[in-house]
Amino acid sequence: MSWSTLGIELLVSAVVSTLWVWVFYSGIPQRKLKVHGPPPLRSIEETPFIWLLTTFLMAAVFVLGDVAIVVSPNAYRLFLFFLRVLGLQVVQIVIGLGTIAFGLGAYWFKVRNQLAYGFVEILFAGAAGVVTAKQMTRTTGLAGSIATLIGAVYVVSRGVSNFVDGLEKRRVSKMAEEHA
Repeated sequence: MSWSTLGIELLVSAVVSTLWVWVFYSGIPQRKLKVHGPPPLRSIEETPFIWLLTTFLMAAVFVLGDVAIVVSPNAYRLFLFFLRVLGLQVVQIVIGLGTIAFGLGAYWFKVRNQLAYGFVEILFAGAAGVVTAKQMTRTTGLAGSIATLIGAVYVVSRGVSNFVDGLEKRRVSKMAEEHA
């Protein structure tokens, strides 16, 4: 991984964060929810902190993708080890059961904190996009990559929806506390 790649990743993180903060500062999610009142970022003074936070979190998308690429050869070796020790069918069953377990854990996390869950969805979809894009070359077939990117776009959409719904739940909860 070169320094120029890391620099480009940081620049893209800053640009995406700028758009993210602008969207929430402008109140676009509130128009979607038909909510009246100030936008989620109530003052311009909050903007630098929120921008730095989102830049850091967007950079985490690239870090997660980079880590996945660096770790993948070792993960493949681990997969081959388990194939050799347990056999193909047992490994396939364990992967299937693991998928269900992680899915149930994700659902539990979503129920407990939909706002954070939405952001994590965006983070993982972005990482999947980074990993997929870094594997695309002139000589590789693109059908799997295109399908993965389409799935990642869908997960980003769901993540934004969960994030906005989480903001709305938090707003309603705060209003209920104020009126109690």
